[in-house]
Amino acid sequence: MKTLFIPAKYTKPLGSEFMKAIAAEIRQKNIGLFTTIQFIGQMKQLKQFLEKNGKNILVGHPDYKAVEPGQVLGCDVSAPKSIEDKCDIFLYLGSGKFHQLNLAVQTGKQIIQANPLTETVSAISKAEVEHFKKMRDETLKKAVSGKVYGILISAKPGQYNPLLAEKIKKRLESKGKTVYMFISDTISPDETYNFPQIDVWVNTACYRIGLDDAENYPKPLVNASDLLEYWNKDSKQ
Repeated sequence: MKTLFIPAKYTKPLGSEFMKAIAAEIRQKNIGLFTTIQFIGQMKQLKQFLEKNGKNILVGHPDYKAVEPGQVLGCDVSAPKSIEDKCDIFLYLGSGKFHQLNLAVQTGKQIIQANPLTETVSAISKAEVEHFKKMRDETLKKAVSGKVYGILISAKPGQYNPLLAEKIKKRLESKGKTVYMFISDTISPDETYNFPQIDVWVNTACYRIGLDDAENYPKPLVNASDLLEYWNKDSKQ
């Protein structure tokens, strides 16, 4: 069965006062701009405005699952990461806090959020970033001490990643762990209650599952990419 991905675009242009407030908030010259698919059109409008006001706007290109320049997904922040060494600060055009918190942890850069829905401009605080990082690190510490692991695979188009699941499985088995693979269209914490023998769940689907829903699981839930990063750092120490 064919699957069509049709982005739902936000159609309202950015107001001039809102864009002036964004420009006034950021003193740095080199700005890395990123957004979600809904606001790609508005990102281009904002880029032109800021450049006319003397800013150097950098827009990175994704190399994973996102398709538009400057676009991020829950599992893909490769576009802004590709320009992190060239920009002084990041500017996120969008709502919510997940994307910029994830990027802040990975790059250590300051991030300003401009929300086109509320027309507000705010900075992500160091306290928010540290809390986000602490939650992730605490989960990882619990995860690596398990004995029996359940690897979660989503059958949804765009989230199905059997190669990553197999990579995690081989790595865990090489460490003497017992591993089971679970595949489902929708990853739900309710189903995991049926497998009390699992010590740790490893998520290979959308990255947000391992953060937004982690507290709803009866056992520690860790993202596969975070687990790989932890192992890589540990091997270098």
